[in-house]
Amino acid sequence: MFKKETLRKFIINEFLSDTSGEEIGNDMDLIATGIIDSLAVLKIISFIEMTNDIAIDPDELDPEKLNSIDAIYNLIESKISQVA
Repeated sequence: MFKKETLRKFIINEFLSDTSGEEIGNDMDLIATGIIDSLAVLKIISFIEMTNDIAIDPDELDPEKLNSIDAIYNLIESKISQVA
């Protein structure tokens, strides 16, 4: 089972390598704060698809579904439950 902490660590390691990431809340808007951009979203999607053996359709790439750790995790959980 995919854990939210795995996603959090990936985002911190990939996009906030110069900080511990403690100041990043799971509900923080990562796009509005400039932590991630469109290329970062693609990298996150690739990570999600590879680690969970799921496919995220282009029509699911809604910024509201990808703007925070909580939102991204909810998208992952919904995709996993569709496969199961």
